[in-house]
Amino acid sequence: MKTRLRLALPKLDQIDRTTKVTFALFERGGRLLRSGEQALESLAQGTGADWVEVILHPDDAVVATVQVPPVRSSQREDAINACVEPLTLSNIEDLCIAYGPRGSEGGVDVAWVDRKAVLHVWQMLESLGLNVQRITPLAHALPQRDPDPGRQLTLPVDARWQTPLPDWSFARPKWRPHSPVRQWKSTLYWVAAAVLVWLAGLQLYANQLNREMEGLRDQAVREVQNAFPQMSVVIDPLRQAQNERDALLRATGTAVQSDFIPLGLDVAALLGPYDIQLEALRYQDQVLALELVENAGAGAAFETVRQTAEQQGLTLSRDEGTHNNIWRFSRNQVSEGAQR
Repeated sequence: MKTRLRLALPKLDQIDRTTKVTFALFERGGRLLRSGEQALESLAQGTGADWVEVILHPDDAVVATVQVPPVRSSQREDAINACVEPLTLSNIEDLCIAYGPRGSEGGVDVAWVDRKAVLHVWQMLESLGLNVQRITPLAHALPQRDPDPGRQLTLPVDARWQTPLPDWSFARPKWRPHSPVRQWKSTLYWVAAAVLVWLAGLQLYANQLNREMEGLRDQAVREVQNAFPQMSVVIDPLRQAQNERDALLRATGTAVQSDFIPLGLDVAALLGPYDIQLEALRYQDQVLALELVENAGAGAAFETVRQTAEQQGLTLSRDEGTHNNIWRFSRNQVSEGAQR
């Protein structure tokens, strides 16, 4: 249940943590829950209020109505300060000035209070755990035509305590004192916001990866269906392709080392260390013919490649004359028989 605590303060220069103040605790609907006098240092724990309204002593705040010309909202505060300055003996920088909206005829309700005194008390209340949301002069916390406008709120609680407060007060955000609890809350809010942004980014990245995976899967399905047209439905492209391959091998016989793929893999591994560029490739009758791009490096490497091929059970030959850039690889019959 949300609760609202209204405090009737003594004069600001008489307040410390042990000062007893008159208070009334209301529920959201306005029903009185508790009232009495209690020291400030125990008031926060004793009431647990969610919202605190502070009513200043009538001797602390000065209230007035000033005529303000129609200016832009960004200039209104400067205009009001200029109107208040002739009315006070204090330096304008030593005051906290609060004001309400401008009326249809240019009148603005204003109030001012000693800056150092009110901010000191506000800081103390915040440090005690009181969530101050309004700091209002007594004149704006009383019913209209109150018979005793100079008397602070007193017990027992009556209609004077129930007067709705104006939206404006001295509890302006720019004057709000530093509060460790509020600072931690703000930090937590920023951390929570950062986590939400990170999670949103992670979700976008996951969606992108999912789209890429779907694209790769669709491509794999198309490749498998192109390779095996008899396959009308592809659910697991890799496994189904392997099954079809195995079925073909069973139908045509077991693969041998002279087949294209085993021979091609061995030749690729053999030529890997050399700077040899391939122009064309043909496989026929268990012979893999490579047509190389003509360059001095390929010709010089031939003998070295041939000797290494023999060590790996391969035979390398080439045409003499103008076609010596065609290298032919085949499997040694002895080597192939041993590997079978």
